Amino acid sequence: MVVKYYNNKISDNITQEAKIIFSIFQDQVRLVGGSTRDLLLNLKAKDDDFASTLSPLQIIKALKLNNIKTIETHQKYGTITAVINDKNIEITTLRIDNNQKGRACEVNFIDDYSLDASRRDFSVNAIYLDHRGFFYDYFQGIKDLKNHKIRFIGDPNLRIKEDYLRILRFFRFSCNYANVFDEDGLKACLANKLGLRGLSIERIRKELLLILSSNNYEKVIEVMKIIKKEKILLQIIDGNLTINLLENFFTNRQYFGDFILNLDLKIALIFSDIIQDDIKKFDEFFKKLKISNRQLNYFVTIRNFISLFHKDNLIRDFRILESKEKQIQDIEIILKKLFYYVVFYKKNFLIDALILFVLINKFSLNYLPKIISKIDNFRYPTFPLTGDDLMPLNFKGKQISIALDIAKKHWFENSFNFSKTQLINYLKNVKI
Repeated sequence: MVVKYYNNKISDNITQEAKIIFSIFQDQVRLVGGSTRDLLLNLKAKDDDFASTLSPLQIIKALKLNNIKTIETHQKYGTITAVINDKNIEITTLRIDNNQKGRACEVNFIDDYSLDASRRDFSVNAIYLDHRGFFYDYFQGIKDLKNHKIRFIGDPNLRIKEDYLRILRFFRFSCNYANVFDEDGLKACLANKLGLRGLSIERIRKELLLILSSNNYEKVIEVMKIIKKEKILLQIIDGNLTINLLENFFTNRQYFGDFILNLDLKIALIFSDIIQDDIKKFDEFFKKLKISNRQLNYFVTIRNFISLFHKDNLIRDFRILESKEKQIQDIEIILKKLFYYVVFYKKNFLIDALILFVLINKFSLNYLPKIISKIDNFRYPTFPLTGDDLMPLNFKGKQISIALDIAKKHWFENSFNFSKTQLINYLKNVKI
C-alpha cells in the first residue's frame, strides 16, 4: 500500500538541477533515494537520482531537445545520466531486476512505481517525490525514518543474496540514520557474511570508507566491533583491525577542541598495527586494499613520522613531561622538535601523526590541545635558498636536495636568522 504525503516547504531544499529535470519531465519522473531522505529530514538535497516511466531512448530524446548533455554508459540497465551545471543526474527507467548477482542482473522495464520500489534495499530508499511536492511511500519508509530505523524491504536474507554488499550498506545506513540495529536485518547480515568474500576489494573498500565517514561515532565503533568479532571482511582486514585507538579518540574528543578527525586518520587509527609493522607487511596490506596514490602517500608519511618520533626520543620526552608537575620547559623541548618537522613536512600530516603516536603510546591527552594549537599557529619565514642558488657550488642530482636539507636544518637551529649568502658560505664547508 502506498502512503501519499504532501509537503509544501521542500522547494527551497531541492537543487537547481533537480528543478530543471522536473520542469522538463513533469509527471514522467520522480526523485528517489538520498535526496528524498534529505528533504524529509529538512536538509538540503545533494545526490539527485530520478525514476521515470519513460524508456531510456525517450529520456535521451527529451534531454537532447533541451540541449542537455547525456552519458549513456548504463543504458542497458535503464540509466541515463544528464549533465547539468557539471553535475551528474541519473534518470533510471522503472524496472524489475531478475537473476540479480551483485550489480549484474537482467532488467525488465515497467511503468509501475510500486514494483520499482520493491526491488530496492531499504524502506527509506523506496520513497519517491513528484514535481508537485507529493511523497510516495511504498514500504513505510517515512515512518522508519522518523523512528530512526533501517529496515530491509521484504525478506532480509533474499535482499542480501541479491547483492551481498547490502550487508555493509545496512551497517552504513544504520550509522547514519538508526538508533539501534534492526534485529532481523542484523541477524540476516551475520548469517550471510561469507557472501562478502566474493565481492571485489574496490566495492568493499568504498563501503568501509563510507561507514568510517559517518559522524555517528558511537555507531561507527559498534559496527567496527561487529566486523572484528564476526570476522567480516576477513579477506582484507584479516585480524588487523585495531578499534581501541579510534574509540579512545571519540571518548576523549573534548581534548581535541576544534580538531576534526579526517577519514585518513580514522583509517590510520584502525590499522595502526599495520602502520607500525615492517615495511613488507605494510606494502602488502595497502596494496591489497587498493587505496589511491594520495592515500598511500599519506600513510607512508605518517609511518615515517612515527619512525622519526622514535628516533628523536619523543617517547622519552613525553614520559618526562608526564612525570613532572611543572611542564612548561618540557613542553618547549617537545615543541622545538615538532617545529623542526614543520619546516620540512606538511603541518596537517604532522598533527595527525602526533595524535596517532600519543594514542598508541597511551600518553595523557591533557597537554595535547596546547601542543596541537602551537603547531597549528607556528609560522616561520620563507627559506631563502633554492636549488638554483647551489649551482655555483657544483652540487649535482641528489646532492642538491641533501644540501638544501642541511642548510634548512642549520637555518632552523639558528632561529631563521641566516641570509642566503650566509647559508651558501656555510655549505661551502660541508662535504656531501
